[in-house]
Amino acid sequence: MALLKKVAAAAEEFRVPSLEESSAVYAGLLDKRRELDQLRSGLERERSDLIQQIEADTRTASTVRVAELLGDEGDGFSKSHARARVAEITRQLGDIEQAHGVIRERLRSERTTASVTICEAVRPEYAKRVAAICKALEAVNAAHREYEQLRNDLEAEDIAWTQLVPMPPRFLGDVRDGHVQRYLREAKEARYYA
Repeated sequence: MALLKKVAAAAEEFRVPSLEESSAVYAGLLDKRRELDQLRSGLERERSDLIQQIEADTRTASTVRVAELLGDEGDGFSKSHARARVAEITRQLGDIEQAHGVIRERLRSERTTASVTICEAVRPEYAKRVAAICKALEAVNAAHREYEQLRNDLEAEDIAWTQLVPMPPRFLGDVRDGHVQRYLREAKEARYYA
């Protein structure tokens, strides 16, 4: 139980930095993406409002022209201007979508760069935790070997021992070359455990 408390305390003390914290470029790209999202949202609202106004305007083009010739004051709304603005907004939204694609690519690239920086900063803590697993697995493996020795001794004496309820840790694999040994070997090859 003490080992679990130690591991929990270590996990609470150590914090992996975010990509944003580790890379000003990455943080800037996220800011730009948020800025573009806000711009897109505003443009979409404006386009929706203009479309509603266009659909609600029942005046014909000739009625509007006649009113202009007579010098009648209108409400300042012009379908042609509104349609031109809707077309402009649609173009801008297309440009924003293209910009989003570029940002996605740049984020992907910068994520790789920032991840390298973070991994180097985290490596000592990572190695410490892999080593802790290895030490615990060595203890488990020693207990596994002792269990197997007792089982072999019982069988060598031809004792009907199944009443003890056999509890071989099959999930560990073979006691001589199982999952524990493979994990330890991989940790040593990665230089996380001596």
